[in-house]
Amino acid sequence: MIWAISIAFAVIGIIVPLLIQWYQGSNLKRIEREADVRLKNSLSESEESLRKDFDVINQDLKRELREGIENRLDKKIQDYDDKLKKLESQSIAAIFHLQGNTQRGVLAISDYISAANNYIECKDNMNLQTMLTSIKKILPQLSIQDLEYLEDH
Repeated sequence: MIWAISIAFAVIGIIVPLLIQWYQGSNLKRIEREADVRLKNSLSESEESLRKDFDVINQDLKRELREGIENRLDKKIQDYDDKLKKLESQSIAAIFHLQGNTQRGVLAISDYISAANNYIECKDNMNLQTMLTSIKKILPQLSIQDLEYLEDH
């Protein structure tokens, strides 16, 4: 009987710790696998979230860049349009100015008035002053019929 109890204690003293160690080892491996799966899932979710955030930020930056370029381009186009209009007005004014210099009376004053209007548009005050002086010199020489002709044309 003592032998049986001794063997039972020996079995319990050796086998039970081995069983406990085996159980704890397998339990630890299971917990590690679960932790790995959770970590991988968490990393995948974080990566996906970061990609979405990056895509949103990237789209916003592209949109802002596109808008900035479009705004600068529109401003440049507007600047060139303004310069072209001014240059056109200057050219037309110069043509009427020269044409008026070769005319007399009502024809000259008509060209001078057209030149003056274009000098106003292109803000060329010096030539505008010249036109106004020329108009002022010719005006007293015109008849009422000449003024009516100017009014009609």
